[in-house]
Amino acid sequence: MNHRAIQLTDIPLRDLVPVNVTVCWIRGRDHSRWVLRTRRNGDPDGRYFKIWNPTYVRRDSILSAIESGFYDDRTTPALDGLVFHRGICRGYVMTSGVPNRRQSPEFFNLVTARTRETRHFHVQFSASHTITCNQRISLVDLEAVWPIRDYPRYQGEFDDRDYERFVAELYQEMFPDRPLPVVPTDSDRGCRDESGRRNLARLPHRLQRASTNTWRRLRIRARNYRPCINLIEL
Repeated sequence: MNHRAIQLTDIPLRDLVPVNVTVCWIRGRDHSRWVLRTRRNGDPDGRYFKIWNPTYVRRDSILSAIESGFYDDRTTPALDGLVFHRGICRGYVMTSGVPNRRQSPEFFNLVTARTRETRHFHVQFSASHTITCNQRISLVDLEAVWPIRDYPRYQGEFDDRDYERFVAELYQEMFPDRPLPVVPTDSDRGCRDESGRRNLARLPHRLQRASTNTWRRLRIRARNYRPCINLIEL
């Protein structure tokens, strides 16, 4: 799968509209990235640019995913090109699409098959991390891919628990001497107790998570008023 190479210096960053800006370091590791889009009246097709600095913690994972065959015209048809500067991958460009809300069984099976074939997994894979572009489903957040051997580092961080269960089982097939705790599915977590009422054991966690997500969205909106474009290294 070949993608066109786009030079960072050829992208008019200040003419783009910020969508999601994260500028932070966690335990000494750079997690900063910028998601920008073309203006609605400036590009009839619409494109999104995800840009990061040379020290970004996930900088090279998209290259590994392409090289392994995890990403191709079936899993990422919306991928338009890779961004480079001075020989380093600095992000990627995607054609805009319609966000999905429900998981496609066919696409889920495609991703699990590709996971088994390439021994790579997409930790953020879920219905909400896909789009429909030109009537085809495509993965997004493309730098969140890792080799199966790294699964223990990301256990419990998956957005789709059924997919995590699949990855955990594949990991145990490959490394039978490294047992892991059982990963519950979404249906397991939503089961009812014998009285027919929902199990409320996780309610405090869910409320806390909802509150955290609300504050996160507010912080994102605030950051986007000052997108810190000047912190993108050229």
